[in-house]
Amino acid sequence: MGSIRSSLKSCVFQALHASGVTRILAPAFGVKGVILLFHEIQDDLDGELWTGCPTSLFERCVHWLKSAGWDIVSLEEALRRLASDEPSKRFAVITFDDGYRDNLTRALPILRRAQAPFTIYIPTNAVTRELYAWWLGLREIFRKNDEVDIAPIGSSFWCPDLASKRKALSKVTLWALSNLRRIDEFRPIFSHYDISLQTLCDRYFINEAELQILANDPLATIGAHSVTHRALATLDTKEVRRELIDNRTYLQSCLNREVIHLAYPFGNPDTCGPREADLALKAGFATAVTTSNQPILSWHRKNLGLLPRVSIHAHWTLAHLDAEISGVTSANFRSHLRG
Repeated sequence: MGSIRSSLKSCVFQALHASGVTRILAPAFGVKGVILLFHEIQDDLDGELWTGCPTSLFERCVHWLKSAGWDIVSLEEALRRLASDEPSKRFAVITFDDGYRDNLTRALPILRRAQAPFTIYIPTNAVTRELYAWWLGLREIFRKNDEVDIAPIGSSFWCPDLASKRKALSKVTLWALSNLRRIDEFRPIFSHYDISLQTLCDRYFINEAELQILANDPLATIGAHSVTHRALATLDTKEVRRELIDNRTYLQSCLNREVIHLAYPFGNPDTCGPREADLALKAGFATAVTTSNQPILSWHRKNLGLLPRVSIHAHWTLAHLDAEISGVTSANFRSHLRG
């Protein structure tokens, strides 16, 4: 049944995309712009168990946005347009979380050719190689093993092929995301399977020299992403303040420039909210972005500490992207249908 619903949804998206209806719906729903969220940009999708955005899809997204009448702008320009009542073209802001090296090697050449500004949010411990990147550890376990025992969830997996590995990894990841307080339970599993998170950080994340290369690109804006990449809602106020201020201080010292934009490490309503937004603005950030999967409407100008973003997924087509950023799939669209 789930696959049938997914196929039906894809057909609807494709019809709306092909007909051009979304170009009418977006302004009707009051869409001013969109902030897009990417993580890894991958060439070897199968080897990475389809956990990032294909390089080819990323390039198609950039070119389609421009051809469809979306201005790709910096966060600063997006804020200017959001604050203004003057009519302007819809804007798109391209952002990356975590500081993956492929953002430099794969995404940056595409962005340079398109002269498209972007923002990349960096957690301190990714650069220093101290990050507890449990999601990379889980992926590595399933990449390297056909039989995997995950004791905390009481499940063993036989996954000899790509489809079963992806399904198993998804199940375990969803278990972790449903309660991020229990991710420490993976530590003995990483030890059992001889997984070094430091080695994975070296493999996947940029180092300090590469961060400086990115920061010096005229298209780039460097943003903060906390020190340890923990869910801020699980921390007390003092810890949240330290996560934000120490990360900002580190980046500013490393880059010798001001850092005024933040992405919450986990950005859904269960992991960040009004408290985190208040602390972010008091820590000196001009904006803080979430993962609420909605485009930006005019009223978001009053809540710059909880700006929405739309996450791009590996299996998407341009029709999926078009539907998401036009507001078709958001609560805004559903409320219009009910009304």
